[in-house]
Amino acid sequence: MKNKLILIALFTVTFSLAQENTKAHQITSELSKVMNLSDEESAQFLNLNIDRFSKRKELEKQYGNDKEGYKEEIKFVEKEYNKKLRKLVGEEKFKLLIEHRKKNKL
Repeated sequence: MKNKLILIALFTVTFSLAQENTKAHQITSELSKVMNLSDEESAQFLNLNIDRFSKRKELEKQYGNDKEGYKEEIKFVEKEYNKKLRKLVGEEKFKLLIEHRKKNKL
């Protein structure tokens, strides 16, 4: 019985990570095209997105039903993400992303 519980817990964690990675891959693919990223830049961008979603997931667990606390903390994660992304892709490509976000309200 104990082994079954461990397997279920392991499966749940693996499935959750797979969902995060799938979303990170989708966003990376779409926005890499928007910003005209090279393969190397896209790979680094993917790692940045995986890290971003991981941090968001941790904050969701940490804050639970405290939506205001979560909103305050997520601002720091998003600010850090945008700073790293701007450094990775440069100002011109980042402007393409900003235009895309405005059009699509991302």
